[in-house]
Amino acid sequence: MNDRLESAAWSLTGGALCAFLLSVVLKDADWRIGLTAVAVSVAGWALLSSPLVGAVLGLIGWLFVTGFDIAKDGDLAFSGMADLVRGGALIGAGLAAGAIGRLVTAARAAANADRRAGSGSRSTVPPPERAMPSETFSVPDDWHEPFSAAPPTVGDRSTPGPEDRLDGRTERPAETVPRQGSRRVGKAERGHEIHQR
Repeated sequence: MNDRLESAAWSLTGGALCAFLLSVVLKDADWRIGLTAVAVSVAGWALLSSPLVGAVLGLIGWLFVTGFDIAKDGDLAFSGMADLVRGGALIGAGLAAGAIGRLVTAARAAANADRRAGSGSRSTVPPPERAMPSETFSVPDDWHEPFSAAPPTVGDRSTPGPEDRLDGRTERPAETVPRQGSRRVGKAERGHEIHQR
């Protein structure tokens, strides 16, 4: 209910303002041009609301057209049958546009309700099967379970050590085990090598 009142308030305000502006701007033109422009404005704003709001907008538009486009000075002066015809045309345009807008809104609501009802639990499409984590990720053939391999031995390079840090810095233990074909270098020799370079 609140949404309808708010929609009606916006349509009434916007439609009345547009009818006023069009009537004032087009008052020096032929009255048929002003009447046509106001009728299009009334119909456009009435499409967004109910037929009742459309009829009220038609009445407001008729008052502005009569005051500014017919009388040219803003005074309401009724001239008889011609004013009734113009008023009937504007009110009829608002009523018709409001009724069409209401039908379109009802059709959209029904289509959305059907779409929501069709996507419920009565769906004939089966849900997608969920893959197990082992099926989602590929595992290399040489990969071993964590506790199935023998513990690493000293000097085994297949296991990462402190010298294999990800940040690029290498940390060597204080006492290093000499590798095959190499010899230990003492402090005195290290200093000598540095001075030679």
